[in-house]
Amino acid sequence: MAAWSCLGFIIGLGDRHLGNLMLNLKTGEINHIDFDMIFNLGSHLGVREIVPFRLTNNFEQALGVSGTNGLFLEYFKKFAKFFQKYKDIIYSMFELYYTDPIKNTGKGDKNNTYYLFSHFNIKGRISELSP
Repeated sequence: MAAWSCLGFIIGLGDRHLGNLMLNLKTGEINHIDFDMIFNLGSHLGVREIVPFRLTNNFEQALGVSGTNGLFLEYFKKFAKFFQKYKDIIYSMFELYYTDPIKNTGKGDKNNTYYLFSHFNIKGRISELSP
């Protein structure tokens, strides 16, 4: 959960709700699905998303008695350091979205990845993570 929270913040992943999560009941592993709301696209919706990442009471309760002050915080800090160390590689991976022909409808459309990626500062968001 800490890794996804950290990564979700970096890439501006919105529309996070229980319908967009898959839970492996044997391992407890959580996988995110539906990445249409990336690069803060959720901030352009009629009801804007304004939180940096979703950590609702449901998710917090799943962390147990230590809540966000236990292993979640410890691992969030580790992932933040990891993303800071490899921010250039991570940035280059997300540059692929910039040239994705499936999502791109034209350079004037504010909902396509040309526009979103060029106006979204992934390296800056990684730098904002202060472990």
